[in-house]
Amino acid sequence: MKKKCVENIKFIFFILLFTHAIACSTSAITWEPNGGRFGDNLLSYSRAKWLSYKFNIPVLYLPFKYSDQLMLHETEAMYTLELAQQFSKIVRIPERTKFQLFSHNNVLYISHWHADVTIDWFDIPFIGDLKKKI
Repeated sequence: MKKKCVENIKFIFFILLFTHAIACSTSAITWEPNGGRFGDNLLSYSRAKWLSYKFNIPVLYLPFKYSDQLMLHETEAMYTLELAQQFSKIVRIPERTKFQLFSHNNVLYISHWHADVTIDWFDIPFIGDLKKKI
């Protein structure tokens, strides 16, 4: 019972923290489901997380099979249709190498499988954060 109460408090705190992050940065990023296997979905999350890190915008976690067994299920803000409707615009990331994401334009960016996103797997702070989420 006590553990459940602590989990509820953590969840409420997280929602408040995320709401504050959305209010401050207004833009966010998520990804399109790719219908793939666990590793494909994890890579899609990693790409969105990289863009989140690179452009300083929050990521909205889109649940996938077995993701409830990862830390990201507990620590990332979850994508919902209601939350997506709060953005003034939804933009798919283009399939080209050069693009810019803006943190203060109230846009929900959607990463997709074919977007040209190159993760720097040698970026130690990013990899450290990614390891904590997985």
